[in-house]
Amino acid sequence: MEHATHAPAHGDESPPHERHRPEESLLYKTLQRHWRTFQAEAEREHEGGLPRFIVAEFEAYLRCGILAHGFLRARCQECGDSRLVAFSCKRRGFCGSCICRRMCDTAAHLVDNVLPRAPIRQWVLTVPHGLRYAMAHDPALAGAVLRAFMGAVSWTLRRRARKLASAVC
Repeated sequence: MEHATHAPAHGDESPPHERHRPEESLLYKTLQRHWRTFQAEAEREHEGGLPRFIVAEFEAYLRCGILAHGFLRARCQECGDSRLVAFSCKRRGFCGSCICRRMCDTAAHLVDNVLPRAPIRQWVLTVPHGLRYAMAHDPALAGAVLRAFMGAVSWTLRRRARKLASAVC
């Protein structure tokens, strides 16, 4: 178990840092135990097996945060304390740890550097699972769905703008 050996700066009494251990999670253990069997079964049942991007995503997840797959040692110049930091997969699709980090980094960037200090409307597109799977394998279909969504949003915004303009006049 790795713990910080010095008191946190500025009188903070936060708990000592402990390395994230993905290999101890139920999801990781389950995937590690059954991934190769599942992959072989998919190859037997479907010509060509799983799409390459799915295989890459799962295999990256199984390496993410595992010290045996690469790490660096971070050392505090003030107190000399050091800890190992495992490399992450930095993927978007499956790894909960990397998804959360990317989401937080993106949100901070948007709030600090991109979005104006004004009210903002968020639009969310939800599609049925069957269509999601089809879109994942067919970029043309994904583009068509996106164009339809953007068309509906644009139409709604134009209609609201016309109503506002007529109310002001």
